[in-house]
Amino acid sequence: MLDWILSSFISNLIGPRPVGTITAARAQSIFVHSAMLQSAIFAFEVILMTTLVGGSIGQLMVKLRVVNIETGGRPHILQVIVRTILIMLVVPALLTKDGRGFHDIIARTQIVKIAAA
Repeated sequence: MLDWILSSFISNLIGPRPVGTITAARAQSIFVHSAMLQSAIFAFEVILMTTLVGGSIGQLMVKLRVVNIETGGRPHILQVIVRTILIMLVVPALLTKDGRGFHDIIARTQIVKIAAA
């Protein structure tokens, strides 16, 4: 949720701005381009941060990180890409009995709490 809010804020800063008279078609075009830009920013941020440091900005803010279920370390970039695509398709809304989302099961990842130092 925090990552989506961040990507929305960034896309509003750099996204298309209406100029002059706005027709319905122009308003729809601006909306579609803004939504696509927001999705691209979200995917970029989540993939980059999770690959480099093990969690998105939002996850790190709430002391969570993503780990490779097999190694316990940072997930591989392919795992992160698959996981992010599934999140964007709203697959995580479906949880299993152990609390892991299907996106984590398919990507072979897991969310863990970062221990306090």
